[in-house]
Amino acid sequence: MDKAWAIFSHAVRMVFRSLNVLPRIAAPLIILVVAGPYIISAMSGVPLETVLNQPAMMPSLDPDAMSDEQREIMTALSGPNALVGIAQLLATLWVAVAWHRYVLSGGDAKAADAPPGRVLAYLGWGVLIGLILALVLFIPIIFAAVVPALGIPLVMVAIVAAVAASYRLSAVLPAAAIGKAEGLGAVWKATEGTTLIMIVLALISTVAAFVIALILGAIFSIFPTVIQPVLFAIPNVLFTLVYASILTTIYGHYIEGRDFA
Repeated sequence: MDKAWAIFSHAVRMVFRSLNVLPRIAAPLIILVVAGPYIISAMSGVPLETVLNQPAMMPSLDPDAMSDEQREIMTALSGPNALVGIAQLLATLWVAVAWHRYVLSGGDAKAADAPPGRVLAYLGWGVLIGLILALVLFIPIIFAAVVPALGIPLVMVAIVAAVAASYRLSAVLPAAAIGKAEGLGAVWKATEGTTLIMIVLALISTVAAFVIALILGAIFSIFPTVIQPVLFAIPNVLFTLVYASILTTIYGHYIEGRDFA
């Protein structure tokens, strides 16, 4: 518990003591998070308020459960949502790589860049980790569909294991960002014995993000719809950087042997 909190608190401090360079590093993501809903609205012809309330507008993922109006709106939004989503994903990768490089350089602003090769390596490792985790979850999910009484508890255990594994394996991402030749086997071995720490860390991170999002969502909802994307961009970008900082901290501590100073 103490080690998990140390990792999380160090990651948060890492972000807030670098606020002077944060706007420059996170600029691509800030711009796309802010502009995204406006772009989707302009491209689809759907009102901004509807764009911002897409989850609430969908009572079910089943098209047959939607009204004709809902189906028409979701069809109009599908293309713009996909394009903006891809752009935001690329911006997130760029910012994550630049952030890792900045932090691991000791705070050298000149290192806060994201060479295309490093971004592609980061994406490749991320896809590989995702495939591994999907494979870990696939068999328990199939088993749960056949034998629900035994399969559902197995799925819960698999989810917890996958969460811990994702944090351990994701230590390879900061290494990819700075061009270090660390592999999944190396980071897995370096983080041996940290499964419980990673589970608690994931729990702390999730609860903190949920509570903050709930509070800010209630506060921001009183503002006019037209400026809400600007307000929500702030926590969205901060959450992204805190998560990237958690991975940086795991890498720095377990792979490079750094402390939490």
